[in-house]
Amino acid sequence: MGRIVLFKGESSYDALNVFIDGLADAFRHLAYDPIVVDFRHPDKVNRQIEHAWSEPCKFAFGFNGIGIDLTSNGKSIYDSLDTLYIGHMVDHPIYHLSFYYEVEVKNKIFLFADREHIHFIKHFFPKLNAGFLTQAGCLPQIPMNVQSTDNWEKRDIDLLFVGTIHNFKQIREKWLEYPKPLSTLFDETAEHLIGDETLSLESAFRITLEDWGYYPNKQLLYRFTAYFQEIDIYVRSYKRYHCLKTLAESDCRIRCYTNRPDIPMIPKRKGFSIFPAIPMPEIFPLMARSRIVLNIIPGYIDGAHERIFSSMLCGAVSLSDSTRYLNQRFTHGRNILFFSFHELDQLNDGIEQFMADPAKLFSIAQSGKEKALLNHTWENRASQIIELAKINQLMKSYDQALPF
Repeated sequence: MGRIVLFKGESSYDALNVFIDGLADAFRHLAYDPIVVDFRHPDKVNRQIEHAWSEPCKFAFGFNGIGIDLTSNGKSIYDSLDTLYIGHMVDHPIYHLSFYYEVEVKNKIFLFADREHIHFIKHFFPKLNAGFLTQAGCLPQIPMNVQSTDNWEKRDIDLLFVGTIHNFKQIREKWLEYPKPLSTLFDETAEHLIGDETLSLESAFRITLEDWGYYPNKQLLYRFTAYFQEIDIYVRSYKRYHCLKTLAESDCRIRCYTNRPDIPMIPKRKGFSIFPAIPMPEIFPLMARSRIVLNIIPGYIDGAHERIFSSMLCGAVSLSDSTRYLNQRFTHGRNILFFSFHELDQLNDGIEQFMADPAKLFSIAQSGKEKALLNHTWENRASQIIELAKINQLMKSYDQALPF
């Protein structure tokens, strides 16, 4: 049905390349011809690119802008060959702002995993074509014993957490060195984000300024987005740290895999273990040994993260902070478990209550897996990407035909 070019590159924990493998299999299953160009092997890239475009391509796809800067004779390869570039930005737009104003590619569309991220980017780049697409779950390539409560009880990890944590105190110490009004602005913005789980980063920043009676124009607000990364990392790490600190007091068998296995001030106890971060392919077997997988995603307001769906596909119960997107598709206690950062004092009791009822927990895991298999695999996302490419082409053709 047509060729599709997929890009691989450097990625934390190899996550984006695992996603590409999932998409390649999905496009192949849908009767397309996916060709992978891997920038991790520079000695092979040119030959791979030549092979990729040896036939007309439906579109090219890369996560976080990988492959968008390809040129031919000083011109974007996507514009010169009339090939659509689709970039799926798995992070908040503040981490890749250069892609939106530096890269001179006309034939492109960016997809975002959270609708609030789209609102952010469209506010500053209104001419940008954007689309909504959450990440999908990854199907484990391992046998899973989740067909009965007996096998379910053999899972030896009660709760698994995988995620990056930064030293939030050091981040704040850095911005406290800024001039007083600026450091206060960051403090109060962070307080808004921690205090209200429905606020986006931009909204919290704007609310803080409006509390001061100041309403910035778009250009001035955009200049401050350079600082948003610090606030975002601070809030995410702050919430993850306090969640883990709370869990350390429970009686469950808990495993944490993070870039900071020496997290200070978290009490050590038997059954609560912290390990160094591992590549994504090594996470799935751990999910398949877990009853509950904890996901802490404060940067998502109206979207979802891959680990929510991967944990379901691995037969575990997904425990996550809620988003509008998840609330519309899942039900607490039926196919997912939600928690609120403002009710951390209830987190351990809630987990232990479900742990005490293996049949109920097993039922939630099975129901979540069924929904993930139906709606949240990479084959689902591949079909959505194809439809978005068709819609983009349709809009482009109508735009060229309009007389005004």
